[in-house]
Amino acid sequence: MDGSLREVNGILSMNCYLHDLDQELCGKTSPVFCFPDENIQEIVYSSLSLVPASSLQNAIESIRSKTFLWQLPQVQFAPDNQSNDDMRDTIGQEFAKRAIEVAASGMHNLLFVGPPGTGKTMLARRIPTILPSLHFDESVEVSRIYSSAGLLAKKGGLIQNRPFRTPHHSASLSSLMGGGTKPKPGEISYAHRGVLFLDEFPEFQRHVIHALRQPLEDGFITITRVHSSVQWPSRFMLVAAMNPCPCGYYGDTQKNCTCTPSQIQKYQAKIQGPILDRIDIVSEVLRVDPKKLLQMKSSESSSDIQSRVQQCHEIQKKRYQNDSFHTNSEMDSNALRRVCKLDSETEVFFTEVSRKLSLSGRGHMKVLKVARTIADMRSSNTIQMDDICEALQYRMRTVE
Repeated sequence: MDGSLREVNGILSMNCYLHDLDQELCGKTSPVFCFPDENIQEIVYSSLSLVPASSLQNAIESIRSKTFLWQLPQVQFAPDNQSNDDMRDTIGQEFAKRAIEVAASGMHNLLFVGPPGTGKTMLARRIPTILPSLHFDESVEVSRIYSSAGLLAKKGGLIQNRPFRTPHHSASLSSLMGGGTKPKPGEISYAHRGVLFLDEFPEFQRHVIHALRQPLEDGFITITRVHSSVQWPSRFMLVAAMNPCPCGYYGDTQKNCTCTPSQIQKYQAKIQGPILDRIDIVSEVLRVDPKKLLQMKSSESSSDIQSRVQQCHEIQKKRYQNDSFHTNSEMDSNALRRVCKLDSETEVFFTEVSRKLSLSGRGHMKVLKVARTIADMRSSNTIQMDDICEALQYRMRTVE
């Protein structure tokens, strides 16, 4: 009742909206933006007439006297949450690590399949360590989501590191997709421009798994209520992990599977059809030879891999500078025709293999997108036969 102004959710989005409005007005009349002092770290555009205030009286006095804040302090970013995780800790699993690097280089969806204890979760949790930081526009995109939910102030500034969200398989539909009486973002939106890791993928409720189809395809989720409709961005890299069967040891070299064929088929069918068609890369994670584990030879570090991934992201950023997307995984059909041209020999080969594997139109496009990323990893402008073959290898598991 003393008239003091408290922190408000969504100030960053308001600042962005008024900035866009100011650009449209071309300086004819600049909007006056009054906001609580506590939200000043969410103000990223200073071209407006800004009025930070601690109370209503303070706000009125500033507006009457036209005492505006014309220049903001330097934009603050949330501190980096230091992690001891590093790719050098992983022993063996060269095929899976190659798949991770390809997926990270183009932000492709990735599925790990393998017995328990082979390192699927360990590998997935190290993916953020090889991803490049968000550039400024992406940082604002992600931070707006957290600001609207009142979570940005707790982080101490704009989000610079790509989000990594790990909901439990008991998560409800609303917690994953967003919702509520006053709609709030879900895990898929909090993972925007980052990674959504779903461990024990088949254990998620069937309707929750299938609800992922639309955001995986469109990059956003629409929450509709009686009196309103809210659209949240959800352009994330899906990383999922699953066992090959209920007991987990189907195809294992050291333990016998105790499941019946019908149990295996029923279990694997939970991740079939439309969802599997939206997975770009499937990688088996097999048991590592105990001799290798005893040798404890460290592998390549995350920083070394990250430098290569960063280079690929820069190539794609330059290529798509005039488009509405940033990475190969987001390409539309027009961009696909423009940047994924094949020579005659490779085109004949790919057409024949696609026919034999009965690839869907979406599956056909996924292979081309992954092949484009593999070519970028070689800094090549053209997609070659080897690139297509490797991309098809990652796709083989999805058509079995």
